[in-house]
Amino acid sequence: MNTNSSTGPVPIIGPLDISNFADRSNFIDFGRILIPNNIPNLVIKGEIEPDTQRLVAVTLEIANSALQVSVFSTPRSEEIWPEVRSQLGQTLAAQGAQVVEETTSLGTGLLVTPGPVSKKAASLTEVTRFVGLDGPRWFLRGSISGAALETPAARDEIEAVYRSIVVDRGDDPMPPRELLSLALPAGNVAPPRQI
Repeated sequence: MNTNSSTGPVPIIGPLDISNFADRSNFIDFGRILIPNNIPNLVIKGEIEPDTQRLVAVTLEIANSALQVSVFSTPRSEEIWPEVRSQLGQTLAAQGAQVVEETTSLGTGLLVTPGPVSKKAASLTEVTRFVGLDGPRWFLRGSISGAALETPAARDEIEAVYRSIVVDRGDDPMPPRELLSLALPAGNVAPPRQI
């Protein structure tokens, strides 16, 4: 999906919960994740889980940067990003990647440089920054790659996209840390790809 507009990203300082919004009409609606519809030159791709054929992530590309996001359920009062970050770092380090915990304007994240390519580590083939945010009963994980890791202007642009995301966890009871399925919006959407 391409979105073109003469205005820049909406001035949302988030990611935020859907409870902050009375109207979904200004968003591209993936069910659990909403993306503002006024971000210029944004390309959106759905990511399909091969085993279940569920839409589980959305990749947002702008210029030469990419941001992939997924959303998970959490207990109402529990932050899971610190533990998820630690587990993710240990897993990737065990696969030969170099993992550095760092603090950015998006909070504490991981900068991961892949090691020698192997079957175990084939899922990570480029330098990637992992970020996360604990919201009310949800957790939004993002992975950033491309020019956003090299130039301040590209970094600011992709971080603005991340901050503009709105999450709608829904009211259904769900197990903690459940990966939430997304829904394809109506309209012109790039074909989902296997992840």
